[in-house]
Amino acid sequence: MVTSADIRNTRLVYEPLRHARKHQDALAPHPATLDGKVVALINNTKDLVDSLLDEVKTLITKYFPSA
Repeated sequence: MVTSADIRNTRLVYEPLRHARKHQDALAPHPATLDGKVVALINNTKDLVDSLLDEVKTLITKYFPSA
């Protein structure tokens, strides 16, 4: 019979690994340039995301001025 003390003293250990895939899924094609593209930065309401997105916007504007 399992008692509540047994349950409190039980530790579950999960194996985080799984069998390796036999093949890698192909990556989605990426455009060679961002020229003329629209880049959307979406706020996910996480802490400090505004600061992160402001920095991303600054970098995109700096390195891809025509995006």
